Amino acid sequence: MSFTASATKSKTVVSLFQQDFEGTELLSGEKVFNLLEDTRFLGEWNHLWKACPWATVFQSPSFVATWYRIYRKDFVPVLIRTTHAGKVTGLLTLAADKNGLITGAGANQAEYQVWLTTDANDEQFIKNALLELRRVFPRRKLLLKYIPAEVPLGWTEKDAQWRRRCFVKTSSHPLMIVNGTHITSELRKKNRKEKINRLSRLGELAFERISNYEEFAAIFDELALQSDFRKGAMYNKIAFKNDPLRKEFLLALFEQNDLHATVLKIDDKIIASNVSLQGPNQVHLQGINSFDAAYARHSPGIIHFLMLGKMLSEEGVKVFDLTPGADPYKDMLATEHTKATTLSIGNNLHGFAGRLKYGIHNFLKNKAIGLGIKAQTLKKTQRDLANYKTKLRNITPAGFTAMSSRFFENLHRRRGVSKCWIVQYPSLPALGLLPVQKDNLQHLLEFDNHETWYSKQEFLSDAMRRLEAGEHGYSWVENGTLLGCAWLTNGRHATAESDTGKTDGWFISLSGLYYHQKGRKRLSLFLQSVAAELAADTVCETFYIVNDCNDQRIFEKAGFNGIDMPELIFEGLTPTDQTNTKSEETGESLVAGKIKPDTDYTIDILTGSAVTELMQNAAFQKSWDQLFENCPWATVYQTTPFITAWYHAYREHHLPVLVRAVKNDQLQGVLPLTLLNVTRKDRHAKGGKLTGAGHYEAEYQVWLAAPADGNAFIQKALTELMKQFPGHPLSLRFIPPGTPLNWVQEVKKWRDSSIVQGYSRPLIHYKTPADVKVGKHHNNKLNKFKKMGDVRFESIKDLETFERSLDEMAVMLDFRQGALFNKNPFLEDPAKKDFLIALFKQQLLHTTVFKVNDKIIAAVIAVLRNNWVYLSGLICHSPLNARSNSPGLLHFQLLTKLLVEEGIQYFDLSPGYDSYKDELATQQDEVQELIISNAPGFRVKRQFRKWLHARMLSRGIRPMTAELTIKKYRYNLKQWRPMPALKRLTKKLRKQEILQQYIINKSTLETGATIPWQRNSLANLLEFNSDKKMGLSRWKFLSDAMYRLEKGQHCFTWPGDDRLLCCIWVTIGEEAITIENSYCHSSAKEWLPAFLKNMVIALGEDKEGGTIQLVAADTQICKAMKIAGFQPAIN
Repeated sequence: MSFTASATKSKTVVSLFQQDFEGTELLSGEKVFNLLEDTRFLGEWNHLWKACPWATVFQSPSFVATWYRIYRKDFVPVLIRTTHAGKVTGLLTLAADKNGLITGAGANQAEYQVWLTTDANDEQFIKNALLELRRVFPRRKLLLKYIPAEVPLGWTEKDAQWRRRCFVKTSSHPLMIVNGTHITSELRKKNRKEKINRLSRLGELAFERISNYEEFAAIFDELALQSDFRKGAMYNKIAFKNDPLRKEFLLALFEQNDLHATVLKIDDKIIASNVSLQGPNQVHLQGINSFDAAYARHSPGIIHFLMLGKMLSEEGVKVFDLTPGADPYKDMLATEHTKATTLSIGNNLHGFAGRLKYGIHNFLKNKAIGLGIKAQTLKKTQRDLANYKTKLRNITPAGFTAMSSRFFENLHRRRGVSKCWIVQYPSLPALGLLPVQKDNLQHLLEFDNHETWYSKQEFLSDAMRRLEAGEHGYSWVENGTLLGCAWLTNGRHATAESDTGKTDGWFISLSGLYYHQKGRKRLSLFLQSVAAELAADTVCETFYIVNDCNDQRIFEKAGFNGIDMPELIFEGLTPTDQTNTKSEETGESLVAGKIKPDTDYTIDILTGSAVTELMQNAAFQKSWDQLFENCPWATVYQTTPFITAWYHAYREHHLPVLVRAVKNDQLQGVLPLTLLNVTRKDRHAKGGKLTGAGHYEAEYQVWLAAPADGNAFIQKALTELMKQFPGHPLSLRFIPPGTPLNWVQEVKKWRDSSIVQGYSRPLIHYKTPADVKVGKHHNNKLNKFKKMGDVRFESIKDLETFERSLDEMAVMLDFRQGALFNKNPFLEDPAKKDFLIALFKQQLLHTTVFKVNDKIIAAVIAVLRNNWVYLSGLICHSPLNARSNSPGLLHFQLLTKLLVEEGIQYFDLSPGYDSYKDELATQQDEVQELIISNAPGFRVKRQFRKWLHARMLSRGIRPMTAELTIKKYRYNLKQWRPMPALKRLTKKLRKQEILQQYIINKSTLETGATIPWQRNSLANLLEFNSDKKMGLSRWKFLSDAMYRLEKGQHCFTWPGDDRLLCCIWVTIGEEAITIENSYCHSSAKEWLPAFLKNMVIALGEDKEGGTIQLVAADTQICKAMKIAGFQPAIN
């Protein structure tokens, strides 16, 4: 072995570069550190790094050598190199951790871990390197995450030896190709400009690049703290707190000019930051990426990214690498996607085990997605399971006792109602208070990892959500442990009116309180300390702290006086906000003016014909209308025309029930209801459900009363209702915002028998037509329809046109509902059509249709009153080519513009968590469902349903999708028959069917027996009945039919007297027509050849030229074609 001497800046060292060595060698430990002192080797490495087509900054000598040096106590460096003709031609830098895993140098701080070669097609180096690694470390596993898309990995599949040992997994890799013009246009978008303007109004907004080392070092801890807090909340990773060396490493990289650091500031406050690795023409999102949660509603992170993109464009950077991962913000910023690979190498069974585990994971994932569960939701569920495991590990005997105590304490708190505590600042102690900090992220990160009730991630996630919502956290830390944290909303000035007079004060809501068991005995002192901090931020000496906890002792020990809820009048609050402050004793609104509710009336309940006759009384209608106008939460579904029409249309199906309060011949309150599926004769039968008049046709079901009587009337009405209809649960779905509901929780009688469940309500609200923006996709789809013929978007005003169009709409709705939900609204409910016609006559409907060549392609029937339109009548569209043309969405966009032009301010899309509604909505609010029952079993069932509903929503699962999937599974199980299933299995196991090609001369076609077929007839498809012999259910048939029509296939159908006899699906291509699928009832099989012949003749009329080219594979179809006289072409 020969050595050469090489000079460095400070000393002369002996070069370990073996000039006469040829081949592949592995170095580890101190030998690697010695080699890193060799300037000649570093020069060869640098040359190889620049020559390698897929090299990244994470393989550069500066990055790897710095990381090796700083992490030498935690990782053993491993370096494999190949030398040829005195030059390094291949290099793989690795590191072995204390657990035995070998990774690329840089570990989790190197986003890409890959080898370097000069030849882009060289596979021999990595194979030799891996053999050498296995010789030296025979039992170690190697993990390289991630490998760039350009790296050749074919050897992991082609070579049997490596296929057994390797497991390869690909991930989406988002990239932002830096384009200054595109980024500038993104920043100029209305919503971006609004957010930038809002941030600017908070102070001087500045975007800066940090180039000075001292400045970077000075702000580093703040950036690291923001990053740890956010990643701890989202991913349970607190990198800088758990790895102190990370700071030293990034500071060293900055000093070497390997980092690109930028900050977004308001005045001197950093609200967003990004520290990325920079390489040649590329910046990688790996370092620090954070923003201040308190500014989250202004999207500082996205604004920072766009400003950074603009800066990179000005600096000549070509690519902003957003790094692999399925984060939504990355997909939003990305302009293109590629693939990155994770390569894991182990023993001979490693590849098989990895593929098996990955296959099972994908199978379960696909099944979950089939249930409507999103990919992000699955990740969240995995994190939740990890949190549960952590909490279980933390349960010691003492911990179990503490957790049990906390459980019963929280259970007790949930039964509480809002309490008001008055705090006098002069009465607070001046000395001995705890060192409370406001919005201190470092304090929050000191949460005890061994807690059993909350995991650290759960606590941080909740804290982040609260900060983003504008709440403030007051925290108390001792000896490195968070002992207490109180969450409070921003206060508002209020005047409290009581028997002693008026008192000015500050109204603050205590929305959350956490304490460690070690801090429980000083919890009252902690609350005093928080109050003292609050006092320092206000000018009022009196505070009103409101919370929903019944644990009064800690507040009393703190010296706070508990009082019955006074009348609080807030500055700047709307009337709706005011009515949310109620008295616990009576449940009455205390801020509805000085008018006290008039309860000097009796409640009477009418049913059946007595109700319908009363609804025809002119004086009663006038009194109802006056009450309606005085009720601020009333909707169109409580108008007399709507109620009267529904009662009349459904008089044979449901029992009308009307609860009223009358005084001096004037209605004081009214609650229109119905007892479902019950006639007058069996009204006393138990179990039938009471619901609002209108049932599913009424989107909102609520009582009418003057604001002062809103709480009193409904309580008296329900009391009388439960006497006359015992055993019948009541459901009001949905109750609009502004309806007084606080009595449900504040009066024990109703709290014990009621369930209130909230639902998100999407709304479209535009002020002027100019505000309605449509993109190029809208115009492209509209142009597609214009190429088909005459396109018209019309509003239907006359009754004759409405009745004629309604038949066509009903078929489209029944088909779609049948395919999606196994429901046919019009076929199953003949009264529905009469009801809609009655509403149209009363001018309560807003009806629009989108037509192509006078054929309805999409339609919406909405309920109308004043400046509100409600999407609860009918919505339908043609399934033909729907996936590519989106007629339903196109109709909504045209309808929205029309409504704004007509002066309609709000388009209520109705609750339901449908994705298309969320996409169309411009804002959201919340409506409620109220359920009242004295039956414990019924309430338990609904409480569980409410809990499950909330859990699914928190995980991004649409409850209706999950319910539908379960319903469909049960339906299919019920319809399953063994013989058809066996036949399908046998068919799958047979040799694949051979495609038969038919070239038919049109001149030889002769008309045979005429069969009454139709093309693309939805009405015919609806005639299908489940065929038990074929094992084909109606739901499955219609679902498959809708899918095929939406994909562009055509169907030829032959209906019988009471069933669909035959259906053939074809795809019409430019050259050939392919028969995709068929159904033929057993009674019509002998007529199948004649039906096929009729179909071929019809297709020939549409085709130009003298021949028809037809392709089929199904054995039954091919036999019928032969009988019909069509012979397959000979290849």
